[in-house]
Amino acid sequence: MSIERVANAQPLVLRRLGQSVGTSGFYEACLALMAELVSHDGEWIVVYSRVARPRTLRFELTPYPSVAIDRDHVLSTYELGYYRFDPFFHYWQNGGDPGVVGMHEIPVPPSKENTYLTDFMPITRMADDIALLLPVIDHECVALTLDRSTTFSDDEFDLLRNIYPLFAGLNESHLKAASWNEEQMEMAETSTPLDFGSAVSSFTNSGFTPRERDIVHLILGGFSNDAIARRIGISVGTVRNHRKRLYAKLDITTERELFSLFLGHLADLDPSALV
Repeated sequence: MSIERVANAQPLVLRRLGQSVGTSGFYEACLALMAELVSHDGEWIVVYSRVARPRTLRFELTPYPSVAIDRDHVLSTYELGYYRFDPFFHYWQNGGDPGVVGMHEIPVPPSKENTYLTDFMPITRMADDIALLLPVIDHECVALTLDRSTTFSDDEFDLLRNIYPLFAGLNESHLKAASWNEEQMEMAETSTPLDFGSAVSSFTNSGFTPRERDIVHLILGGFSNDAIARRIGISVGTVRNHRKRLYAKLDITTERELFSLFLGHLADLDPSALV
C-alpha cells in the first residue's frame, strides 16, 4: 500500500525529487513528497546538530491551514530561544537515530517538556509534529517536519516509516553526488555556537546604511519583503528599493547570493569572538 501511495503521488512531485538528487533543492523535494502523502498545516526543514544550535532552512504554512497561524511570530519565537526546548533537537542531541519520529514519542525532561508544550505549542496552534530525520554528516541530520492542528494517525506514521528506506537511499545518493553544504554547514562544525546578531553586525559593519543593516539582518533571519515592511514600518516598495541598492553594493542579484556571501564571511571568522 505504501509503494502504491508513492506511485500515485503527483508525477511532477516524483519527477522533481528524482531530478533534485545532488542539487541544493533535494530536501525541499523530499519534503514536497511527504506533504503530498500526509495532510498537514505547516512544513519545516531544520538542520539538527549534536554540538550546535539548530538551523531553520524552511518554515512555511500550507495555502489554507486549518487554523490561523502567525508564521513570522512562530519562526522568530523559535529562533530567539525556544529551539532549546524542541523535542526533536533534544532527541538528536541525546543520540537519537535517523528515521521517522513523532513529537509525542520522545521522552523529554519535565522542565523542557512543560516549556515547549505550555508556551511554544500554543503559539504554533499545532497539536502534533512528525519528523523524518536524514543523516548528513556524523553529528548532524536534516529534519523534514510536518505540523498539524490535529494528531497524526498510526496509519500516517506507518506510511512514512514504510517508505523511509526510499528517502534514506535517495539521501545517500544525494550526499555522494553533491558537495553538500560544505559552506552552509561551516557554522556547525565548531562546538562554539555563533551569536546570530553579532555575526550579522560583523557582516554589515561597513558600507551599509543603518536601514540597510536592518534589512540584511531580517533577510538573513528568513523574513519576507512583506514581513520586513511590517516590522520596520515602511512600504514593501521601499523594502524592494533597499534590497536593490544593497545587492548592487555587494555585486549580487539574488537572496541566495546574499546568504552565500554571509556564509563565506562566517567561515573567515573566529566563532568565539561572536558568542
